[in-house]
Amino acid sequence: MRGKNKDLTNKERLDLLEKRYKKKEISKETYESLKKELMEKEAQPMVVSTPSQGTSTQLSHNERLKLLEERHKKGEISDKTYNELKSELTGEKAAFAEPTPPPATGMPPPSKAKKLPILPVIIVIAVVGIIIAAVALSGVMSGGEKDSNKDEDEAGSGGVTKWEDTETIDGSIAAGGPMTVMPNEEVDFQVEDTVVQMDITLTWDPQSMDLDLEIFDPDGASKGSSGNAPGEPESIRIKGKNLKPGTWTASIDPFAAVNVQYTLEILYYHESGNATGGEGDMLYQQIKTLSGESGDETDTFDVGEEYESLLIQVEISSGAGSMTLDIEDPEGEVVYSVEVSGEDQVTDQKTEDAKEGEWKVNYSFEEFTGTIVIQVIGT
Repeated sequence: MRGKNKDLTNKERLDLLEKRYKKKEISKETYESLKKELMEKEAQPMVVSTPSQGTSTQLSHNERLKLLEERHKKGEISDKTYNELKSELTGEKAAFAEPTPPPATGMPPPSKAKKLPILPVIIVIAVVGIIIAAVALSGVMSGGEKDSNKDEDEAGSGGVTKWEDTETIDGSIAAGGPMTVMPNEEVDFQVEDTVVQMDITLTWDPQSMDLDLEIFDPDGASKGSSGNAPGEPESIRIKGKNLKPGTWTASIDPFAAVNVQYTLEILYYHESGNATGGEGDMLYQQIKTLSGESGDETDTFDVGEEYESLLIQVEISSGAGSMTLDIEDPEGEVVYSVEVSGEDQVTDQKTEDAKEGEWKVNYSFEEFTGTIVIQVIGT
């Protein structure tokens, strides 16, 4: 079910940008560039439209102070920004104060001080714009090449070396759409035996089109899929023992796309030395970035008899709206459930018996904006 996009406040955008950077979904260079861009937008003049003329005009001092109070109460600006702007207003008020009448000496009264520049206003932009800009800025590599900037770090006495590199693959899809039978675009890439995690992102142009993404390991087993709303990039994270070395395949589905240029970016995390690559097998993994989504969805995954327990890991960062997540075992019993709304943040994990059979992951959204990361690891 695909919902309508919903704008985030500037504070929410900054929080979301910070979280994506901490989760390594965007590079440091991209993070600093977007943060600078948001701060520059805060510095734009505060104006208001005059209904009768359709043009912009400056607000009075009292009107700006009142507007600042209202934006702060609504959570559109942070406490820090509010205090700084209020302090600036206070200084401006002093500069605009009427001068003390001069003594009766026949001297002319001093002229009034010139008006200072008007206060900045926070301009709200859509969360889709932030996400797309982040991916576009980070995907600057040319197609089919690897960025070999490996920062090796000897971690303690264990002699474990860690580094990262990025591979970017460009391609195109001539036609597609629900009414046209089009084969998926299959893109192969090589995974080395030192890789312990991959973050895979698919973007495209024009952004209004819709592509979906699924990743298969060298044995042809699906290891993750992503099917966001039109215009939203597809993202998949895979780590642990799932990262079998060899030729992996990214299957790009032209769900609703005609003449699209796409970019597949793969960020590899390496470890060598005494690194083990993690414990357990990734049985289910999903990363969803949503904007104003409403509706219900259900995913499934299979648990084999070789597993004894399941580790369920959930991270949810909500910006607006509400959502409910339920996980059912093969007998229909809900073994994990969580509800979030507003600006809730959830980081949770739970261990369950690995009952053999088909498990279900149920999502229910109500104008939900935020990011969901779910992983189920079998041991």
